[in-house]
Amino acid sequence: RDLHSFPTRRSSDLPSGFTAGYGLASGEAARLIYSPSSPTGNSWVFTNAAGGLDWATAGNWSGGILPGVLDTAVLSSGLAVQHSIGVDTIFGLTVNSANSLAINGGSLTVTGSTNLEGALTVAGGAATLSGPLQGATGTVTVQGGSLSLNDASTIGSFNQSGGSLTGTGSLTVTRAFSRSGGSIGSTFTG
Repeated sequence: RDLHSFPTRRSSDLPSGFTAGYGLASGEAARLIYSPSSPTGNSWVFTNAAGGLDWATAGNWSGGILPGVLDTAVLSSGLAVQHSIGVDTIFGLTVNSANSLAINGGSLTVTGSTNLEGALTVAGGAATLSGPLQGATGTVTVQGGSLSLNDASTIGSFNQSGGSLTGTGSLTVTRAFSRSGGSIGSTFTG
């Protein structure tokens, strides 16, 4: 049967906390995504539909718009996403395994929870995680710029060769910790 003859559903027909993504991975027609951390916003999945792996390109997001202050950004298709420009504030962030987010410039603030099973690299610019950071298998790397953790954070691996780690939160590293440069702020506990 032709795929175009199947009935389509509006996102408003989906159960609470669910979004639909189409063509997110090779050989995959559709994916139902659950993200309860954004009670009044949407969950936008990074699809790279417009190409370039650029966070700031609206066409790379499932909703065709950049995630905003009430939204959760979801990286779940095995992509290495680049945040190089812009001042972005979102409610939640999910980086699934085999995915990565590199903050190379601009700033990204997450006011709610961050779930990290993949990798987060801060090489320039600023990343502020105001809510908890959870990721038993996640890796955080700080090479430049600044990372501010303002709540309890648990990750698998932490690597720092430059930049700064600041904030009022705490950091628990469950597997590997490496620091060859950079600074850790005096109000941060770990």
